[in-house]
Amino acid sequence: MGIIALSHGPARAASLPESSNTSSQTRHETSKPEHTSPAQGQPLGEKREIQDQTGHSIILPPGVITRYADLWFAHNETLIMLDGADHIVATVNKPSSVPWMFYVAPALYKAYQVRGGLPNVEELLLAQTQLVFVSSSSRFISSVLRKVGLNVVETGFTKVKELKESVKLTADVIGTPHAYNVAQHYLDWLDFTLASVTQRLEKRPDRKRLKILHIHSLSPLTIDGRHTLIDTWIKLAGGVNAADISGNMKPVTLEQIAYWDPDVIILENHAGKIDTKNLQLPWHWLRAVRFNRVYNNPAGLFNWDRYSLEFPLQVVWAARTFYPELFEGQDFKKIMAGFYRTFFDVDFTDTQIELILKAQPPPVSR
Repeated sequence: MGIIALSHGPARAASLPESSNTSSQTRHETSKPEHTSPAQGQPLGEKREIQDQTGHSIILPPGVITRYADLWFAHNETLIMLDGADHIVATVNKPSSVPWMFYVAPALYKAYQVRGGLPNVEELLLAQTQLVFVSSSSRFISSVLRKVGLNVVETGFTKVKELKESVKLTADVIGTPHAYNVAQHYLDWLDFTLASVTQRLEKRPDRKRLKILHIHSLSPLTIDGRHTLIDTWIKLAGGVNAADISGNMKPVTLEQIAYWDPDVIILENHAGKIDTKNLQLPWHWLRAVRFNRVYNNPAGLFNWDRYSLEFPLQVVWAARTFYPELFEGQDFKKIMAGFYRTFFDVDFTDTQIELILKAQPPPVSR
């Protein structure tokens, strides 16, 4: 086992975003379990039936599943949090794209790395894969894998409700008390964090929402519109999506962005860099550039801004970025450290926290 050892005991208490008279661990142990599911409590020694997020029913074999293939980039993080990385035998992720994930869960280096869109079915069978997680948007892959007899669970989310369902579904698949305990703790922490941000934002005197543009790539120029997870965290952080189109990674022109004229621009990890110093470039016409409100999004085990369990950190970071005056006195680095310590059993140094905030990789591998 690497640095992840979640199966050895309960998650440790996180540092909550706001001060409280009750610790997060106490809140978890004494709060009413709001996030239970019908599958919880079914004996692991018997076959269990669950339903994934697309409505498919899956009959799970008796006992604890120990060999997963995770073919949704973002979902690997959920398995690591609830079950550790030792049971992931195939992954679509690679160290160059998510270095912090491999740093925290070095067991991933032993997994078969799936290349391209469709996995090599023979490799999955040779790895004695018991169950495959697939994105709910990858129906074709799911159908191919089911035809060869593999158990397939489809999961995905663009809203907080669906994020919670994804975490609960994964706990149902694992089925251990530890998985349910950590899932409950995470969902409690998520609820508490979002409520704390809302409480801060209510202190704005005019309640005006800044226009936010999230740029996926500068070349080619693509942005993230409405009805996406990006749109969800922008709203939760007190902003409004400047883009009036729907969907992820949509191609646009600079003229279109100039028409939207956002107050704040967020650049995704690897999006590129806007030259804010060259006054001759068209970017300088934008309000966000003129007022120096262009920011690079943090990236941890996964990109915070995309389908990540670090979603609550993203909401806090975004709200602090949009309205810094409302978050004076809040120690965000302490919040981050508590989150990673609790849910991934890793004690990051101040230097490592800074690297994550700057979307930079760890200095060395473990």
